[in-house]
Amino acid sequence: MLRKLSVLIITQDSSAYGGAEVLLNSLSKNFVRDGVEVFSISGFRRFNKMQSEVGVRDIFVPFRLDVIGGLRGLVKFFVQIPYGFYWYYRQCRKINPSVILLSGFSEKIVVSPIAKLLHIPVVWLEHAPLEEVFSRNFGLPKLFYKVVVTIPRVIITPSMNTKVHICEEIGIERRRVKVIHNGIAINDVGAGEGDISRSVVDPLNPRLLMISRLQREKGQDTLIKALPILSKKGIRAKLVLAGEGDLVKRLTMLALKLGVEKQIKLTGFVSETQKRFLIKHTDVYLFPTRWRMEGFGIAPLEAMSFGVPVVASNKGPVPEVVGDAGLLINPNPEKVAVAIERLLKDKKLYRKLSHNGPLRVRRYFDIEDTSKSYLRVFYGL
Repeated sequence: MLRKLSVLIITQDSSAYGGAEVLLNSLSKNFVRDGVEVFSISGFRRFNKMQSEVGVRDIFVPFRLDVIGGLRGLVKFFVQIPYGFYWYYRQCRKINPSVILLSGFSEKIVVSPIAKLLHIPVVWLEHAPLEEVFSRNFGLPKLFYKVVVTIPRVIITPSMNTKVHICEEIGIERRRVKVIHNGIAINDVGAGEGDISRSVVDPLNPRLLMISRLQREKGQDTLIKALPILSKKGIRAKLVLAGEGDLVKRLTMLALKLGVEKQIKLTGFVSETQKRFLIKHTDVYLFPTRWRMEGFGIAPLEAMSFGVPVVASNKGPVPEVVGDAGLLINPNPEKVAVAIERLLKDKKLYRKLSHNGPLRVRRYFDIEDTSKSYLRVFYGL
């Protein structure tokens, strides 16, 4: 009989609910269902609320340790470290979990030594390559990381791309890094409904969608710039950009400048129910990320599960995710427009990619399998 397991999840203080938070909340839900006691420490109130709703005992962290957020953040980090150590020490000692899963960068630096002191096994979740993070603040983040990277028993990455980068950047032994693909709750979305074969409703007025944080590296501006190119080809697409971020004004101004403001809708944050509605009523899902720290891409999986063909970046871990359920392109406006046009005009290709999506999600990206893989790691410590 397996021993009683308790897990403490400590994640980054995020300003927006993205793929990392979706994954952790889905894992927590499955852990609780499997009889695991789950605690969560986060400074993101929306994430805390969602954790609470799935049966997690959530704790709000009243400060933010941010060693990678610029010079001001670095100074604040050094000022807050004594209190941060004290606060996290008290929480970890009080909860005394079987294992601590650390997701945030600064939290890894601070909490890992505390866990070692308390003899609590630690697992790190590295969502993405860290070259960009290591170059910040005079290289101090990389120095701190190297000091504590020997503490975690296992480092989990969601893709082989991230594993290779992490091992090369720090010189970590590959056997210490385990790839566990992110997953989605199949029964909550399209892949649980059987094979889906879609057809675009109106190829001259297609509905396009991207769900992601609104940040420059994600490529929403690329999609807006692709709209005039499509218009010249006789395709007047409707583009929905869902997600939070500080680019709303910039993207709105870009749309006005290009004369495509009537073709675009910025929704802000969308709930899971709203997300499913948007995906069900879209023709092509877009993911033109150019982010060097791209870790995976949960939203394309959700679109694939509904049989929505994907046009996505050919960079980083994205090819591992999309596979044969989409078209992989160099993420610039011209390539995006060409790929969309190709999908709309080639009905056989469209149906093929539509058919492949749910099959691929069921085979490789079921959150049930992801959760069981995490639990096998925890029980093996």
